This record gives sequence, structure tokens and C-alpha cells, in this order.
Amino acid sequence: MEAEKGWREMNTPRALAIEIVNRVLEEGAYLHLLLRTTLARSGLDERDRALVTELATGTVRMLLKLDYALSFYLDRDIKDIEPVLMNSLRLGAYQLIEMKTPRHAAVHETVEASKKYLKRGAVRYLNAVLRAVAGDTQRVIWPKADDFERYVSITQSHPLWMVTYLKNLYGEERALRMCRINNSKAPLDIRVNTMRNSLDEFISRLKDEEVEFSRSRYIPEGLTNLHMPSSYLLEGWERGDFVVQDESSMLVSYILAPRAGEFIIDACSAPGGKTSHIAQLCRDEAKILAIDNQPKRQEALKKMVKNLGLKSITCKVGDSQRMEEFVDKKADRILVDAPCSGLGTLRRRPDMKWKRKLEDIGNLAAVQANILNSAARVLKKDGVLVYSVCTITKEETEDVVERFLSERRDFLLEDARDFCPMEVPHPQENKGFIFLFPELHHMDGMFIARLRKC
Repeated sequence: MEAEKGWREMNTPRALAIEIVNRVLEEGAYLHLLLRTTLARSGLDERDRALVTELATGTVRMLLKLDYALSFYLDRDIKDIEPVLMNSLRLGAYQLIEMKTPRHAAVHETVEASKKYLKRGAVRYLNAVLRAVAGDTQRVIWPKADDFERYVSITQSHPLWMVTYLKNLYGEERALRMCRINNSKAPLDIRVNTMRNSLDEFISRLKDEEVEFSRSRYIPEGLTNLHMPSSYLLEGWERGDFVVQDESSMLVSYILAPRAGEFIIDACSAPGGKTSHIAQLCRDEAKILAIDNQPKRQEALKKMVKNLGLKSITCKVGDSQRMEEFVDKKADRILVDAPCSGLGTLRRRPDMKWKRKLEDIGNLAAVQANILNSAARVLKKDGVLVYSVCTITKEETEDVVERFLSERRDFLLEDARDFCPMEVPHPQENKGFIFLFPELHHMDGMFIARLRKC
């Protein structure tokens, strides 16, 4: 992404957004992590940071719809256009089609920003195409609603396989609702670190700072729908005042119901939200082994633990499919928050739509089963095993647990609803699981099952 010599360097919101989109779509970078690191060093003010986030997230989220619309204005196939030019086109089209940005800002500012990365001929092509989009939005012929799967795939910007999967599992009406909410902005939720602040004192400080928020209906120390400047958010996180964590994720640790003095394993722990919550619920008086197979993710966990001032967590790099090889003591409780397809978190991580494939669901279910069976071997008799995944597929949720119970007659399913600290999120089927959906519960999708070893 190096511009032709003589073109000036720029650190504008649109220039940064082009860079972020390009790295996500061409290099496989993770959008939420890249946004965090890029904005931290950008020097931009609060308003411009928000614009970068909207442009980059929105362009990645609506990728398929943008490509479909742009195809009516391009004189060549998308695959024949150099990536940074294509991503600049997408960014401009997102502003015109989705944000309804005035033509001058959408076209002129995007073209100017692209000069950081494109040669003159590519800039001229970008300008021409975006002007055509701005001048004639009626050129696009959208799919008809009676062709349900293609219509939803294009207009709601989801891979066709995903729309088909959701339709077959949940029906057309609900599949459409699921896709629509995936394209909405997720709320900012935090878990207050009650080891460092009393909840009342922290809430009082937020009110003094005129920060808008709501108390969680489900988690005593949870706050949701915060409208907090990113600088305030970063400072509070670094002080260890709170952890950014969705309500559904907080619920998992409560269903584990950890106790002080116990040996507890978090089998897939990084980046540490649930691990640190377990420690907090035990008042930092348990012995917690946090396992993850990725050293870089473990570093993020260690940073969180240090910020929060926790002493009860020991980090271990290892493969949780073979815990018996390096865990030398039986655990009282084990959390298996397993790697999954992540289809319950697409509001927060829209790039996962383009990273996932249908076959991933079955492949991940096999890994999840392996981790569960490994956990069973290092759990004490009468110990508790909680299985959670932030997805909404059947294969990775109910099927994994039901298969495990059919093979392990020394385990029984306990009713997870009995361990919710406040209200039980409704609706819930009478199966003993907690199953959360963004379009029903207004939180990240999550499946939680609580098992006891007999």
C-alpha cells in the first residue's frame, strides 16, 4: 500500500479506514484488534476516532452488499481490481449507500484519502466510479424478496451458506431478523471490578462524569448501553476499574458458581474476561489455572490480570484437548469456553462472516468434544464442568453436550437457569441449557450448559 512518489502522506479518518479495511480483507487481520491498536496511536480526536470505527466496521460488515452494488458501475470484474483500490471503492460506496453521506464528503474526501495508497490512474478510476454511484443510485437492481436466500444474502450482506443454514435451522422470518441484528451496532457493556471499587462508588463517578448507562437486569456488577468516550474507556481499563464484557459472557462465570479455596481451570482462557470474572467472584481467593494454546493471547490475559490487580490466576500455554498431560491435580470446577464459529458475536466481529465456512462448524464441534472429554478426565468426582460457546449453531451447542452425556454416563446435566444471579433471560426452552440470541435477548449469542461429575 505504497503511494506513487510525490503524493502526500495523510493521517485522516478515511485514510486510516482504508488501511484497516485492506488489512482485514487482504491480510486476515482481526478488525476489533486492529481498530484498537490503530486508534490508540492515531492522534485523532474523539469524533474522528468514531468516524474511523464507523467507516471500517461498516465497510467490512456490508461487504457483500457493497460489492453487489458496485458491480453495476464497474467495467471489470472485482477480482481484477487491485485490492487497495477495491477497498477504497467499498469505503466510498458505504458512505453513499449506507451512511447517506453528502456527495462531496463521500467522494472528494475518500478520493483525497486514497492518494496515500494509490497511483494517479487508480485515483482517477476511483473518482469516476464513486461519482457515478453518487449520481445514479437507481442503476442497481436488487434481488427480489421471493428469492429469499439470495435476497437476504445480498441486502443483509451475509454469505449465502450462512443464510441457508439459519433458514433451515430457524425458519425464514427468524433468519432475516438474525441477519438484520448482526448488522446493528452492539452496545458497550462493562463488568465493574468490585475488587477495586464498590459498585455504588463507581456508578456515582459515572454519573458525575455524565456518562450514560443502564444497570444490567441479569448481572449485579454489569452495566450496559454505556456512552463513554474512548479515552475514558481506555483509562478506566488500564486502571483496572472494569472489563469490557458482554452480559452473556458475564453470565457464564455465575453458572460455574466458583468458590474461594477451590482449584479451578479455565481451559480456553484468553483474552481473560471470564477468567478474571471467576477470580472476582471468588474474591481472588481461589487457585485458577488459565490455559490457552496461543502465547500472544496469553499475553493479553496477563495484561488484564495485572490491570485488575488479581493474584489468584496462573497462566499456562497448552493444548486443552490434552490437559491430562500437563495438569497434575484434579480440579473442583472447569470452564470450557470453547473455540467456536462465533456466529453469536457478528455484531461485534463482522469480519467473522467472511472468515468462516460451513465446514468450520463440524470441524469445531469435533475440537469442542475433545476439550470436553479432556476436561472430564481432570475433574474431581462431584466437580462442576461448564461448557459455553458464543455461537448459535446446533452442532456446536446442544449436539456437543448431548453426545458427551451419551458417552459419559458419569455426568449429569444440571439446570443452568438455577444459577443465574438475577433474572433468567427469557425466553428459554425447558432443557436446562441457557441459550441466548442477539435478536431475542439483546446481548451476544451464547450457549451455556452446566454438568456435574457423579
